[in-house]
Amino acid sequence: MMKKLIFSTITASLISFYTCPFADTGVKHNSPSAQYFLDHIAGNLTLTNNYIFRGLSDTRNEAALQGGLTFSFDSKIYVGLWGTNTNFPSPNGDLATFEADEFIGYSNTIKDLSFDLHFVRYDYPRASSATYNELIGSLSYKFITFLMGYSGNVFGSHGPGTYINLGLNVDIPAKYIYFEHVNLSGGVGSYDLDKEAGNSYQDYNILLAKTVGDKYTFSLQWVDTNHKNPPYDGSRWVIAITAKF
Repeated sequence: MMKKLIFSTITASLISFYTCPFADTGVKHNSPSAQYFLDHIAGNLTLTNNYIFRGLSDTRNEAALQGGLTFSFDSKIYVGLWGTNTNFPSPNGDLATFEADEFIGYSNTIKDLSFDLHFVRYDYPRASSATYNELIGSLSYKFITFLMGYSGNVFGSHGPGTYINLGLNVDIPAKYIYFEHVNLSGGVGSYDLDKEAGNSYQDYNILLAKTVGDKYTFSLQWVDTNHKNPPYDGSRWVIAITAKF
C-alpha cells in the first residue's frame, strides 16, 4: 500500500529520463519556430534524500532522482510526463522500482485566485497491478491552498480513495530574514481510503524553500503522519535540490 505526488502542499514540483525533443533532429534552436516551440516546454530535475507522497515514503527512505517535462498551450491546457525511482510492493507482490506518470490538465489565474484541474495516470512498468488513474483539482487564494484528488482504483486496489489537503503558502520578505526568494509552505492532509487500499490516515508537512537565480531551488521539509507503519510512515526530514530548464 504505497503511493506518492505531483504537487506537494499546493502542488508542487519535480527527467533526465526523457531526452530533448530536438535531439539529433537537425532543427536549429535559433530559428523562430524552434524558439516558439521551446518557449512552451518546461522541465525540472530533482535530487532528494527521500520520495514522499502524501506523507508516505515510496522509496523506503532511500534517495530518489526525479524529473519531468511539461508542454503548455496558449489555451492554458498542458500535458506532461514525470518520473522517479520507487521501492514498494504492488498489490500482487511485484516490486515497483520505477514510476512514470502521464498527465493532462488546465490551469488559470483570475486576480488572486488560481485553479488547476488535471488527470494523471501513475504507471509502474515492473509492477503493473499498482497502476491507477486519479483526477486532481487545486485552488489557491492569496496564501491559502486547497487540493483534492480522487481515484476509483487507488494503489491498484480496486477500491476508491479521496485525498484532501488544506495549506498555506507565503513568500517571506527579505527584511525579516536577510535573504531574498524564500518561501514557506505547509499543509494538513487527509486520505480517506477504502479498506481494500489500506487504512485511512492524516499527514502533515512544513516546507522551507530558497530559490537561487531562476533555475535552482533548495528545500527542507518536515513530514509526519498520524499512524506509523515503518519504513513508509513516520516523522522525517526531506532535503531536495531542484533544477528547472
